[in-house]
Amino acid sequence: MTKPTFEHEQLHWDNGLQFIAGVDEVGRGCFAGPVVAAAVILPAGFSATDKINDSKKLSAKVREELDLIIKEHAVAYSIAEISVPVINEIGIGKAAQLAFTKAIIGLETPAEHILVDAFLINTITPDIQTPIIHGDS
Repeated sequence: MTKPTFEHEQLHWDNGLQFIAGVDEVGRGCFAGPVVAAAVILPAGFSATDKINDSKKLSAKVREELDLIIKEHAVAYSIAEISVPVINEIGIGKAAQLAFTKAIIGLETPAEHILVDAFLINTITPDIQTPIIHGDS
């Protein structure tokens, strides 16, 4: 497992921004469950634990440990869930976008820049977003 480098965050920290949010979702490929997005702002210079990785590559025990570490150190975090009936009504793509939007809006500290896995959030200005291919690993 590779330890996170925080290279994308560091570029923005070096340019004077403090509140860089990372956002990702789970459930987009699920057939019968909700889609959930989480956004987190970690403090500049956060010393990453080597356990952080794509959640699909982690055991339940490690995910629970990281949940506590992230919540303890985060400047802000937010979790948004879109239900199955809403997914059925608007489609999984729009539901994922809605989950991303709600997670970002739910942050107690507004993000100055957003790092998002793979694609832009269509409800937020592209100027403050960076899509990162394989950003969740």
